[in-house]
Amino acid sequence: MIKKITGKLYLDNFLLGILAGLAIAMGGTFFLLLVSVGQKFWGAVSFCAGLLTICYLGFHLYTGKIGYLLENKKTFIISLFFMYIGNVVGAVGAGYLVGLIPSLKETVTPICYNKLISWSGDPGQSIIHMLAMSFFCGNLVFLCVDIFRKNKNHFLKIGGILVCITTFVMMGMEHCIANMYYFAVGNMYGINPLNAILSILVATLGNSLGSILLYIVINNSTFKKIL
Repeated sequence: MIKKITGKLYLDNFLLGILAGLAIAMGGTFFLLLVSVGQKFWGAVSFCAGLLTICYLGFHLYTGKIGYLLENKKTFIISLFFMYIGNVVGAVGAGYLVGLIPSLKETVTPICYNKLISWSGDPGQSIIHMLAMSFFCGNLVFLCVDIFRKNKNHFLKIGGILVCITTFVMMGMEHCIANMYYFAVGNMYGINPLNAILSILVATLGNSLGSILLYIVINNSTFKKIL
């Protein structure tokens, strides 16, 4: 019975992870479409639709959950793995579909390609840059998810997401799941898959560290006294 319950839990994490990946892809598509017509700010705001959907519908996004690793049991790591794989399936699958739609191909895919080639150049500097930008992205994603979890006021819930997500998008920070989507869309333009995988792994590490460290800071007893 326990094995059946555990198996169902991991399956739920995987399926809800797919839905979260699709939600991020939705936000990413809004962003790319608006950027293509010179509306980057409104594109960043529209990207928030993805996380709002995830939070309100209870989908499982890796970057929204990893920050709570330290307050969960060891088996939570397995749950994170399954939701991460689900995120990959949802984001990458949607990315390939978007890249195949003729009406979106000419506007969306070149923008993705331009984002992808920014990874070229000195590998060392690229890795450091990716790690730093994904670390701060992890900070902001954890912060808005934590605000959403701890507040009953919908103005604060939505406001936290709008401020944090719009900020990280406008500043060009790196979100591992969103990048999976961008790389999938840009893949039809001949992007080197090894570069894409490496950048996603580095972004995943940065997002994870950023989320976990901010969790530690927020839950530190000294910090709580200041608040």
